Amino acid sequence: MVALVLFALFARGTHAASAQSANATVILGPEETLFDWTTDRCEDYDVPDAPARAFRDTARLIHLVATHWTGRQMLGGTLDTLTHECSVIMDSHLDADPSMFNDKEWLHSFYTPDGQTVFALVHNEYQGHTHPGQCPSGQYQQCWYNSVTFAKSEDEGMTFSHSLAPSHLVASVPYQYEPDQGPFGIFNPSNIVFNEADGYYYALLHLEQYGLQDWGTCVMRTQTIEDPSSWRAWDGTGFNVQFIDPYLNPGVDPALHVCAPVSRNNIQKMHESLTFNTHFHQYLLVGVAGKYDPNLGKTVWGFYYSLSSDLVEWTDAQLIMEARLPWTSEPPGDFLVYPSILDPRDTTRNFETSGKTAYLFYTRWHSGLDRDLVRRPIEFAPSLISGRKLVIKDHASDPTRRRARFISKDSAMTDIALPGEPGDPTCSGPGGGGGLLRLIGTGGSGQDTGNIALPCENWKPIGPASAPKGYRYRDKEQDQGPCKFVLIRAGKLVRASCSGKNPASPLPYDLTAAGEGSVAVMLQTGASFTYCAEFPGSSGTVFRDNERLFSARNAPAPAGCALGVLE
Repeated sequence: MVALVLFALFARGTHAASAQSANATVILGPEETLFDWTTDRCEDYDVPDAPARAFRDTARLIHLVATHWTGRQMLGGTLDTLTHECSVIMDSHLDADPSMFNDKEWLHSFYTPDGQTVFALVHNEYQGHTHPGQCPSGQYQQCWYNSVTFAKSEDEGMTFSHSLAPSHLVASVPYQYEPDQGPFGIFNPSNIVFNEADGYYYALLHLEQYGLQDWGTCVMRTQTIEDPSSWRAWDGTGFNVQFIDPYLNPGVDPALHVCAPVSRNNIQKMHESLTFNTHFHQYLLVGVAGKYDPNLGKTVWGFYYSLSSDLVEWTDAQLIMEARLPWTSEPPGDFLVYPSILDPRDTTRNFETSGKTAYLFYTRWHSGLDRDLVRRPIEFAPSLISGRKLVIKDHASDPTRRRARFISKDSAMTDIALPGEPGDPTCSGPGGGGGLLRLIGTGGSGQDTGNIALPCENWKPIGPASAPKGYRYRDKEQDQGPCKFVLIRAGKLVRASCSGKNPASPLPYDLTAAGEGSVAVMLQTGASFTYCAEFPGSSGTVFRDNERLFSARNAPAPAGCALGVLE
């Protein structure tokens, strides 16, 4: 009845991989509702039934689309000020002829070079059960034949249309519709990204097994995005597969016109969201997958991410969050579907890039048509920074004389949260802002300060409040903890100074006679940004290490964070 049933396809033919340690920490903030079906819908079938996509028009107005077969959108100056519009931007043609590839149409992917003309990829479902004589079983999924088509807007994304069917066909399997053989075809295009290095536009597709077409994720590309017939798919060695219309080319060899799935063991059928991530300096794929966790003795289904430098070879998918999917029974609660990444800092017209922090959008499916579009702040991995100096002083009998001082001067530390973003430590930050500092003996001493709170009222922005260059924390009397000063400046400096001066706020780090070996420092601002440094004794950075003094200098950025995340 609706495209959400498509997610059940993931349970068919997908082999859950074994879960491995994540190569980056993922931190999620609180969930926020952008579209509440109960109060915001224009009619009952006005539901978020596809991953959220966004683009900017000539006036930089943001169009966010996560729609159904009757297309609508949200408009706003920022991702925080979107309003749902009832005007229809494209309706489905409901063509009963499967050879027209023109039945129920979901606007799925957008690309605009100038904000005026907007190109779109469309998820087209031929639903045979809705057309007399086309589905003996009368069952939706058994008579589901899917393809990807093309649409275009010439009025800045306010309306979309396509050329006379079937000339708008982009991608199909090389097989005609067969009743009661579905679901089969090519499904759910990702968003479109442009690679300036080679001049190609790229998108991902979801594949189901049928005939010679195997299941998985397909990569396709074109240099002429305005031409629906110009896309070429991966064949295992290059982008040489030409999609054909199986009704106009009935005698061709289907082996020449099927897409080769990429990195199936690592990403399964992930395809939902594609961006170039400036934090990882690689392409970031976010989608639905399931991996077996031997520690839990079960397959963990949910939203995962993977990285690639070429869109063909992908890293092993890592868990973002466990989610109950339409074919799983846990965790309890609503189904969560259609994940996508949108970064409010991205200034491109098409939201092609993401950074260290962004928003994870998805649909929360309560029951039936009651589905809401929601989002959560997300941070990918802590910032791994070099350490210029770490000095910890202790006193055998007087803990008020303990001191700790940390300095990092790392030009690579370019990420600073903007006001209102998850990493904002001021009281206007999500969740109340604030921060945490932690010192951990990673060389076997067992010493650990635990999370030292840095309350939000002591944080101030450096420079313009609307676009700070950093943040400063001051607690001169140390009434609210052992730390009196913390400074963060983008691309320049991290500094922290703490002591046991106030007996009511002790510094809980006791140097041991056996020495620390190595010490890690972790600093978190707001609900998101985490900076990690480590001074390992094995690399020659530690100069003094006894029960009175730990002194280390010039440590390179660590390979990972000591705890992965401040707990």
